[in-house]
Amino acid sequence: NRIGNGRTIRTRAARSSESSRSRLPVACQILAATNSAQIPVLASSCRYFSSSRSGGDDDKTKTSTDDDDHGTDSESSSDDAPDQETAPPATNASDSLHRSPISNLDTLPITFSDISRANVSIRSGIVRTPCIPSPFLSEIVGANIYLKTEQRQFTGSFKERGARYAIQRLLQKQQEDGGGSGSGRTKDLPGVIAASAGNHALALAYHGQQLNIPVTVVMPTVAPLAKVDKCKKFGARILIEGSHIGESKAYAETLVQSEGLVYVNGYDDPPILAGAGTIGIEIIDDVPDVDAVVVPVGGAGLIAGVSCAIKTLKPNTEVYGVEPEFAASYTAALEAGKPV
Repeated sequence: NRIGNGRTIRTRAARSSESSRSRLPVACQILAATNSAQIPVLASSCRYFSSSRSGGDDDKTKTSTDDDDHGTDSESSSDDAPDQETAPPATNASDSLHRSPISNLDTLPITFSDISRANVSIRSGIVRTPCIPSPFLSEIVGANIYLKTEQRQFTGSFKERGARYAIQRLLQKQQEDGGGSGSGRTKDLPGVIAASAGNHALALAYHGQQLNIPVTVVMPTVAPLAKVDKCKKFGARILIEGSHIGESKAYAETLVQSEGLVYVNGYDDPPILAGAGTIGIEIIDDVPDVDAVVVPVGGAGLIAGVSCAIKTLKPNTEVYGVEPEFAASYTAALEAGKPV
């Protein structure tokens, strides 16, 4: 893989006003605050990003995380895309893309303390994956490259972190509200539901089974059969509805109302982001002198959590978001000033 066309676009997350920020998807609020979503738009053939930065980088240490649902996964690219219905009013993108991060991070939907709590909470239920050096990529790029091996999770994806923590938070809330059977198994919670065609569905189904919480997954007709079968093996109720993930989500929301289920968003839910952010803590633990972290971008939940952790622990570390040239939905959203 060699860099082609020299086409790299670097942008920064928009910083909206306080009123409009509250209407942004959670991930966008985090990225706007940390100002870390510098998005090189790379070709879908996985061309690496080493030429996207000005100046010499030969002495840099970079860490790349595992792929998001929009990366090498076969699921629909719309699985983690923000919904149009939640879009805030359009802003002037040319003015908003280059503003400074906000000064008070405590106003965000999640903070580093949330990520720290998630790190402790999920520790016994997920794999603590290492950052391993890649001599081959290091030679090609001219830097010390480490890979965060999230494919080692039981279902093969980082999505397990957020899914497990989201369920644990619901269990905790149920207990605080006086629910549950008192035996550690909460039966008063009707269950959780999500619309997903792949990794989020697998993660939620698996950890729902582990934590004894009923899981319903609404999948579109284009969902890979292998992932449908795996979700069934984890005991999830699978409903095939809709020709694409948007229609699946709309149907899932009707079940939230009719059956009293709790919807767990795969990219725009605070516990999901906090769970994903635990990757950032592990990166700093394994590679304390890291100069740059490269994160794939789909719905931006992964990079939001990771950047929150990285920028708290090591503010001078650069966080790069990477998305395919022909599926550059986040860059398009930044330019439009709203989810697209």
